[in-house]
Amino acid sequence: MNLPGVNTTGNQNTTGNAATATKLATARNINGVKFDGSVDISIPTITSRGRVTALTGTTQGAATGLQMYEAYNNGYPSAYGNVLHLKGATAVGEGELFIGWSGTSGAHAPVHVRSRRDTDTASWSEWAQVYTSKDSIPGVNTTGNQNTTGNAASATKLQTARTIGGVSFNGTANIDLPGVNKTGNQSTTGNAATATKLQTARTINGVSFDGTANISLSPANIGCPASPTGWLETGDNGASITTEQLVTLLRDNGAFNAKVWIARCAWAYAISASIPDSETGCGIIPLAGAVIEVFNNSSSTSYFTIRITTATTTSVSGALTNAEFIYVSNGTSYSPGWRRAYNTKNKPTAADVGALPLSGGALTGGLTA
Repeated sequence: MNLPGVNTTGNQNTTGNAATATKLATARNINGVKFDGSVDISIPTITSRGRVTALTGTTQGAATGLQMYEAYNNGYPSAYGNVLHLKGATAVGEGELFIGWSGTSGAHAPVHVRSRRDTDTASWSEWAQVYTSKDSIPGVNTTGNQNTTGNAASATKLQTARTIGGVSFNGTANIDLPGVNKTGNQSTTGNAATATKLQTARTINGVSFDGTANISLSPANIGCPASPTGWLETGDNGASITTEQLVTLLRDNGAFNAKVWIARCAWAYAISASIPDSETGCGIIPLAGAVIEVFNNSSSTSYFTIRITTATTTSVSGALTNAEFIYVSNGTSYSPGWRRAYNTKNKPTAADVGALPLSGGALTGGLTA
């Protein structure tokens, strides 16, 4: 007897369980790969879901777990690449890793990531590029500017150059500050406790002063009479000198270098002269012990006034003591000359003022009421 499926070809319907079988009657999917037992199969770790269009807005991925999509001009950061999609089963937050590939053989393509939180109304974040050593980062591995936040512990150069004491400084090189570490002027504010020199020289009674050296003020600078000596020698043994010789003597002793000049003549007959009446027309001037004052414009010996006050006694015959003689010169064209002032010790005579003496005299003119 022949039994189909047993000793002849055919199918035999039986019940129960076969210990072994050549093939499953109905093929099954194992992780998406069909298996009927007739041949070995390989189960890939991840199965591609094909060219899934990039999710937008609040749209969620269809499946939980780890999925792979293919990018091919379907809304991803680069035209071509592969996408790893991760979605939780309990908390359905999602994330995607996009690994691009270039249309040029051997060329590098960028990597991007994004995510969305685990609520139905949550939106996808923007794609963020993951930089590698093959990416060009301006200011990092290529020349350019890189905007970053926070504070750098150190830097090669300041983004914005600053000025220190008026000198530009960007950190690329040392700088010199004029007036600080080298010769020059440094503009600063505030007040220096001390200084070597005044920036602007000032005048003290007409004498320039900048602080670099001491100055001397002459009597003329401070408006007081110059007094070069208290023992001015004028001649020998009361010998006569002319007005011109007196002026020369005074000039040689600095009398015309100041607006006011005073000197006390020597009280020694042997080194003192006199000015005769032939010069003055108003008496002999004994210079021993006299005081001479000169008034002028301190720039010329043509315009001046000389005043001589004589001593109380004299060894010069006929000389006037207790007298005040004045010589005025405004140039030779303006009648320079001497005059004598009267005082309580040197009263005028009747002849000096054109009066009749106490002893009387002849009146030659008429008297009128």
